[in-house]
Amino acid sequence: MNAFPSRFTISNAIAAGLTGIERARGFLEAATLSDDWVRPMSQRALLLEARHITQSRAPTLALAPMSMHRHLLCIAEGHETQ
Repeated sequence: MNAFPSRFTISNAIAAGLTGIERARGFLEAATLSDDWVRPMSQRALLLEARHITQSRAPTLALAPMSMHRHLLCIAEGHETQ
């Protein structure tokens, strides 16, 4: 018993496209990100956050903006700073 008549038809091309989307979605959900990728992205996110905060909240810092950027980059990369 079909209570509602179909208003559309799913062609083979549409079904194949939907299958591809579902496969990609399943792959992305199951994928784990490597530490080699996550670590630098996390450091970059912290660096950008610190840079934007210092630019918007403390424009009169003793260090010039590019100097501060280099200083934060060194910290994020684990280098010693002066």
